[in-house]
Amino acid sequence: MAVPVQIKDGDRGILAQTVNISGSGLALKLDSSPLTNGKVMVTIGGLGEFAADFVGDGEGGRLRLDISESEQAQLADDIVQKFAHLLPV
Repeated sequence: MAVPVQIKDGDRGILAQTVNISGSGLALKLDSSPLTNGKVMVTIGGLGEFAADFVGDGEGGRLRLDISESEQAQLADDIVQKFAHLLPV
């Protein structure tokens, strides 16, 4: 499911799209040059802004969200509610 994402690494920001999304993290396709691996802030389209750990692998990357288990469960519910119409049946 492609959801727009903005990743901020200090003063630098890039745009990306999700390839996979869950309450604990995201797999991404990057729209520009990759960021340095490490701590970033990520804004997930319509879901909010979160602290995360970024690991890039060329044209893509992974974000592990720095949130509690209860926040992960809430985010998973929010993902389903907001993007249910995009999920395969």
